[in-house]
Order: sequence, then C-alpha cells, then structure tokens
Amino acid sequence: MRFDATSRTFQSAPEDAAPTLLAVDDDPLQRRVITKIARQAGFAVVESASVLDASQLLRTRKIDCATIDLSLGAQSGLELLATIANVCRDSYIHRQRTRTGLLASE
Repeated sequence: MRFDATSRTFQSAPEDAAPTLLAVDDDPLQRRVITKIARQAGFAVVESASVLDASQLLRTRKIDCATIDLSLGAQSGLELLATIANVCRDSYIHRQRTRTGLLASE
C-alpha cells in the first residue's frame, strides 16, 4: 500500500507486499500495543524508541505510514515530522492527538 499525494488516497500494493508502519514511542508498552494492533490489521511493523533511530529508519527503509508519540523524552515527535517532510517529499501528514485511548482530531 502506498499513499498517492495527488489524490490523497492509499493505492493497493502487490499482494505479497504488506504496507510498513513505523511505530515511534519511547514507552515500550505503548509500542507493543501499537505493533500488535497494526500487525492484526495486516501491516509489517518497524519499531523505534527515539527520534534519532526513527530518522535513520526513514532514510534506509520504505515506510508507508507511521504513528509517532509527540513527547519522546529529550526530543519531540514534531522534530520527526519535520524529518518526514524533508526525507519523504510525497508524504501526507495527518496529525491526531490521543488521550486515554480515545481519538480526537485536531
């Protein structure tokens, strides 16, 4: 699955290629929950606990989508969003905030 920036829709990938989700969270429990749900939904998952590691993964792996904790200890997930905007030029960024498991669009 890949995102088409022109139509702002996800396009199907070949049957054998599962879309890859990058799960970025410094809390191991949160990463495990995200990873489990994403795998159940059919994603291949790559995990990262820091902005630095996630930035490296973005430069070396094909990432289709990501979930990013905005408060990652010393660094902010917003810094990673800036990296995504620079490295993945055709990316679409949709920001959502979660509180106690409930989603609320900003």
